[in-house]
Amino acid sequence: MNLLIIGGSDAGISAALRASELKLSASVTVVVARTGLGKKEAENAGFDPITTSLDTWDHKAYYPNARPMAIRIIGDRPTGRCLGAQILGRYGTEVSKRIDIIATAIYHHMTVPDLVHLPELHAAAEQPMGSRANVRSGVDP
Repeated sequence: MNLLIIGGSDAGISAALRASELKLSASVTVVVARTGLGKKEAENAGFDPITTSLDTWDHKAYYPNARPMAIRIIGDRPTGRCLGAQILGRYGTEVSKRIDIIATAIYHHMTVPDLVHLPELHAAAEQPMGSRANVRSGVDP
């Protein structure tokens, strides 16, 4: 298994991501990406964090070769502001594209509900059913 780790600093300061790869075996590649603050970091920075997790697909599951992804978003409870995210998926699931979108949202002080309204730059067939509603649930102020 190859493990590709994409790590960034607080997107409010710098949305640039660094990548490194750790080869564990030859069969599967897993991509882990993170941007912004984790829950503990948000608490330490004075926020009242709330998290939501979403298990989804990289595209609609009824199309061939759908691969699972796990997304965790951290928001500020009183304001709804998006503070951070972590995404785990297999290589080829465009984890980096999704984390870049969230990094941009953090940089521009967007709220988690704002993520639901972002235009997406891919075919509708790639959008997992219900993912927008699931991302929004549990984090609205």
